[in-house]
Amino acid sequence: RGRNVLAAQPVLEVNGEAVRWGGFKVARRFDDFISMSGTGACAGLEFRWNGELWFDGLWKLDFTMSPETEKQIASMRLSWKVPEESARYLMSRWKDGYVTVPWKDGRIESSLNIADASWLSGVETGCAWLPLSSANWGSGKDKALVMKRDGKDVDVTLNIIAKTSELTKPAKYSIAFMATPSKRPPANFRTVNAG
Repeated sequence: RGRNVLAAQPVLEVNGEAVRWGGFKVARRFDDFISMSGTGACAGLEFRWNGELWFDGLWKLDFTMSPETEKQIASMRLSWKVPEESARYLMSRWKDGYVTVPWKDGRIESSLNIADASWLSGVETGCAWLPLSSANWGSGKDKALVMKRDGKDVDVTLNIIAKTSELTKPAKYSIAFMATPSKRPPANFRTVNAG
């Protein structure tokens, strides 16, 4: 709590080109979350996103990628860096709990499993993420999740499209992220007075 769990901001790239973001606005404010939206562009593609930032630190992101015309996409990846102290362990949801995934030569690679919440954690802090839909993910030679240690940080990459694909209409994506531990709610949050 009170420490950064990201060493570098997330970057979304299509065919090796980073999306340029703009048009940010706060749509609505509620007691327990705010909703936001924005736009982006790169490689002849238009992006529109909507997000919800919840009181406990949960970030739910929905975005749509639309082509101007038919578009060949060789790769689309979302990548970010986590400080080594917040990335000692990768825990993956399995049945009724989590299992620790071992590092092999400073790397962890995993296929997409829509029921799988991934939780990269240190002793005190970490970051979890969960694809909320597998729609429009394209698996190929690269695994959906690739993590590499460099001695200071851990590079996390989600290979959303990892094989050449043709985009002819808008493609929608949905994913959730959360810094851990979550933020404590205020005292008496959601207190019910049945009086």
